[in-house]
Amino acid sequence: MKERFPKIGEIKKAVEKNTKLATEDGGRYIYKENEWGAYDSPLVSFEITLGAVLPDEEGNTQKSEVFRKYIEKTLSNKGKRDLTAIEFGGPGSELFKGFTPNFFAKTVGVCLADIRNQRKQKEDKRNNHSVIVGDITEITKDKTLTKVTQTLGTNKTDLIISRMEGPIILIDKNPAILDRIIRNWYDLLNKNGLMFIQFELPKYQPRYTEPLIKKWANAIKEKFPEVDIQVNKGVLRLHKRVGAPEKLPPATQLFT
Repeated sequence: MKERFPKIGEIKKAVEKNTKLATEDGGRYIYKENEWGAYDSPLVSFEITLGAVLPDEEGNTQKSEVFRKYIEKTLSNKGKRDLTAIEFGGPGSELFKGFTPNFFAKTVGVCLADIRNQRKQKEDKRNNHSVIVGDITEITKDKTLTKVTQTLGTNKTDLIISRMEGPIILIDKNPAILDRIIRNWYDLLNKNGLMFIQFELPKYQPRYTEPLIKKWANAIKEKFPEVDIQVNKGVLRLHKRVGAPEKLPPATQLFT
């Protein structure tokens, strides 16, 4: 039995909905950036959410700093190249401060508005961190991704983290949109790069998306065993190990 894929009209409506959410007159996800309780959260907060998909051999994922140590240990295998990192859906200032100082040469946060005060901007500059205004759900243009690569000074990055928390409930998670976003971000990853993506809030909404993501992940692992993927509790971890393909095929090719 063939997989049923979204029709063009459905995808277009989903894109339009997400674009409207991201605009000022569209409601900006009901709350403005500084009204979200999880805005610009520290690394330890991300560990609580994203630690659910760490490899089993990492042990107790609730133990302090396991998340950071796993990332730094994995990315340290890259050799002497300068490392970079991106937070999609947040400013990333406090997130990347939690890593070992100077572990990343440059970091970037991508969110709908830059609300940093002057003190925060100066602190970020000292930390080689930048905030880019952009809509991460935009898939019909590559304007935001172009800004990211230009700011980092490289077409590839080593770590991508996306944990939107509350706003993720409102986004239209059309499978075609998720497929494009994941593939676009995968393209950005260097060899041995890591990606953590929160796509659902199981506590507050039914798990409609997770079964689809798991099915996709299993298909990728079967076709490309060099790609290490784990899905759990609305979060995906992907490790682009050596030997993994540079790009991933669209879902329409995986299930036909």
